[in-house]
Amino acid sequence: MRVDVATFLAPGETDATMAFPGVVDVALLHGYRSERLGVHVTPDDISDVVHRTTAPTIGFAGVDPLAPDLDDILNRIKALGMQGVTISPADQGCRPTHDRCMALLGWCADRGMPVMVTNPSVLAPGSVLDFLHPILFDEVLRELPTLRLVLGDLGTAYLEESLLLVAKHEHAYAEISTLANRTVHLHHGLLSAHERGVMRKLLFGSGWPARSPEAVTERIFGFNAFDGPSRWASIPGDDLRGLIERDALALLGLKAPEGSGTDALAPSRQTP
Repeated sequence: MRVDVATFLAPGETDATMAFPGVVDVALLHGYRSERLGVHVTPDDISDVVHRTTAPTIGFAGVDPLAPDLDDILNRIKALGMQGVTISPADQGCRPTHDRCMALLGWCADRGMPVMVTNPSVLAPGSVLDFLHPILFDEVLRELPTLRLVLGDLGTAYLEESLLLVAKHEHAYAEISTLANRTVHLHHGLLSAHERGVMRKLLFGSGWPARSPEAVTERIFGFNAFDGPSRWASIPGDDLRGLIERDALALLGLKAPEGSGTDALAPSRQTP
């Protein structure tokens, strides 16, 4: 099953015509909340699109651990049937080991609910880059070894820290959407993951609607086609296919939504 683990809803966007294109079976749609930056894509926004879009979609609620209404948000997440949570430590100005963040992550671990870490606004003046370091989650994962965590800033900074963290912790993963629009960085990131032996811990993410899953897929499969005197180091085809085809739902302990089987794919889908 092809899963796009990184699709996003812009603030104020509740368009139910969001038909996630072509080559993926399921999309994980993420909310985003930062009290510090004044941004809030609510769980209700995500739930509305999940229930009205024509594509098989799973909702992740954007949660700010420092929000004053955190308990109410958690109750709302349960009521809406959200399957995951998305946090943004740098954009929220919240260290991952902050007591409130640890309480939130423990709440997720207790319920088998995976957590996505992504910081879409790191260039905003209020974002705190000190909290962008993936290694800050080492203590979190030592304290909460059952927590399934997906690092979503692989191409923003600290690539090697991210790969080290996912190599160390059984349930830690990283997704590639922040690498996806930069061919050189994407190749470097995948090659680094291959050489470190952690390609199996990488998940496919396009960052849709900023870029399409098809375009990212074609870019990945095109790497080994480069030739000439400056030919790039090749990445084994099995690694590239594994990245595209990996069943992220199974790894993250998520239940596939209704209609997400192979019979639900668009007739035009083709493997590049």
